[in-house]
Amino acid sequence: MGGGGDGGTGDPCGLGPGTTPPATEPLIVGYHLSSPSYGLEMNGGPPLTGGPLSSGPVVTSCGGSSANFDGSSSYLSGTASSASGSLATKSSSMTVSAWVYVDTALLPPPNAALVSTINGTTGFFLGMDSTGANVTFSVYQPGGILKSITTTGTPATGWHRITAKYNGANMAMVLDGTPVSSTPVSGPFSPSGTLSIGRSSTAYWRGSVGEVRVYAM
Repeated sequence: MGGGGDGGTGDPCGLGPGTTPPATEPLIVGYHLSSPSYGLEMNGGPPLTGGPLSSGPVVTSCGGSSANFDGSSSYLSGTASSASGSLATKSSSMTVSAWVYVDTALLPPPNAALVSTINGTTGFFLGMDSTGANVTFSVYQPGGILKSITTTGTPATGWHRITAKYNGANMAMVLDGTPVSSTPVSGPFSPSGTLSIGRSSTAYWRGSVGEVRVYAM
């Protein structure tokens, strides 16, 4: 699984004039993970709280430095709601997008969440799979049915935009604008309004994150 960061565009987060958003749904919450706040809201969403973070590599277009997650105790959490509504009430389609620094020599541990709203048998998970060698996107449907897709390998070392989509007919992952994994699905997803960045129930993310966005309808 290749791919190569911002390609020298100077706008790695895709925030510049004329940039096409990564989703067609309304933005529910979005955060620039830049110091010192590690959670500058993009859409009037609630502030994030969590464990200790440090400054990661500078990503100017993401609002400053990124947030570095240590793989053992760093995380951010909050409620996924804003003036656009609550993720807990959306079930038709969604897009999850994150700007992430990948270091192939120091990958996150197995089952570590990049972005997750998993709560029992509702919500979604975007992070590492159980082997720690691939990125996976999992979504709960009504009745506790779990649908998942997984990449083959991880991106090359560098900054990448990882995007995951679910629209009731298809779920897919996109790396730097290029589709890398997809599968057909049928029906709505089971929403959850609790947002976690950098932590699952069993593992913490390791690496730097510049931005997270969640769109849904």
